[in-house]
Amino acid sequence: RYTLTLTEEQRLLDGLTLELRSKLTLERNLHFLEQVNFLKDAAAPALLRAIAAKLHIAHFSPGDVVVRQGSEADAMFFLVRGAVEVLVSVGARQRRVALLSRNQFFGEGAMMAEPAKRNATIRAIMITEARTLSRADMFDAVRRSERDVLAALRTADLLMGRKMSSRFPWLRRRGVEALGRVFEYILAFARR
Repeated sequence: RYTLTLTEEQRLLDGLTLELRSKLTLERNLHFLEQVNFLKDAAAPALLRAIAAKLHIAHFSPGDVVVRQGSEADAMFFLVRGAVEVLVSVGARQRRVALLSRNQFFGEGAMMAEPAKRNATIRAIMITEARTLSRADMFDAVRRSERDVLAALRTADLLMGRKMSSRFPWLRRRGVEALGRVFEYILAFARR
């Protein structure tokens, strides 16, 4: 299998019409999201498509700080290629606590509470391509696919043999606040 370099990929995309480029980007984003562990099994197809339409591309060079510990968290990142290190400040020193690479993500805390602060500094250790999803775009994607998300949660209830809605009463309220918490539920479910 041959993988295009970033330059080759950009040259190919530049030769396409805007409509075709948009469709291709949407399908590539959707295919990528289907590879991310917590989304591939937990998210409704309509939600995945809505999120795929909201993703933005970001590129980082080795040494670039992607996010800084303590700064405002307003987006999460999905790694497409490359790698980053997770650094936590302890006093005046930074300590590496993890390395993340393809199909992994970080910054999900930005989706949970407002205003959220970054828990760690993320720094690229090689040329890295990521997709970003802002909190506002995530809320919009969840609102657009509300029925499908709630149907997927009901299906998960049945498959697990217990009522998640009794454990998560916000699912019954179905207000804007509850919609924003659907993503929180998906993340919590994926971490079990």
